[in-house]
Amino acid sequence: MSDEWINGLDSKGFIINPCSLDYLQPEFKPYLENTIQTLEATFGNQLHSVYLYGSVARGNAQEYVSDLDISLVFRYPLEPKIVDELFSIKTQLEAQAPKLSKIDFDPGYLEQVLSPDEVYRWHFWLKHCCCCVWGRDLSQQFARQKPSINIALALNNDLDIFMTEQRSKLEHDSQNSIGKMLAKKILRSAYTLYAHQDNSWHTELSRCADVARYYYPNDTEYIDIAIRIINSGTATTNEIDILVNDWGNKLTEQIALLNSQL
Repeated sequence: MSDEWINGLDSKGFIINPCSLDYLQPEFKPYLENTIQTLEATFGNQLHSVYLYGSVARGNAQEYVSDLDISLVFRYPLEPKIVDELFSIKTQLEAQAPKLSKIDFDPGYLEQVLSPDEVYRWHFWLKHCCCCVWGRDLSQQFARQKPSINIALALNNDLDIFMTEQRSKLEHDSQNSIGKMLAKKILRSAYTLYAHQDNSWHTELSRCADVARYYYPNDTEYIDIAIRIINSGTATTNEIDILVNDWGNKLTEQIALLNSQL
């Protein structure tokens, strides 16, 4: 493995995109193809392009553990009908994909994605964290980026909302699944806030944890809890409470402070 892949940056310091259809594992190919065909048949010309991200796009997915993560760009702002159809499609496709943990859709629309205000969010996301699997690849017109606090904040400004939303689902959804999502989000948030100082951009959560331990020496207990949940796929109510109420809320305060300093 080259030094570039070790820290996630190329020789000039730009973030390497670890996603490619070349890395797609054969066991996940039918699920991706079925998802694309269903989206195309349902939305037709309303849909501009489809992007794959996460472990399936990186080629290190695990059967029965990994999600199929999809970003969608629609041509126009999403109406409630489209949101409802996406949820229905998600449910339908998950029932047809027993080797996937779940399927996630992250939708946006063309004007939003192309906006200059989205340089550190949508532009960064499509350029460095996804690969286009259908439609015209918008990432080709976006500039490459290096780790920065602007990217970190753009990716993590929703942490408080995300934690609240996931906690509200605990009575109805799997506690283990919710706990794993929260652990991943909180750990990634902690890491990316210091990625520019660490001069790295890791996708492996174990590496994110190693960096987080260095920059959060007083929070290693929380990092260990997050990694345990991620690796085991199980979470207790007490662990979720600790992650959200203690470490998660601490990170949201850090994010608010950093935003105020920009």
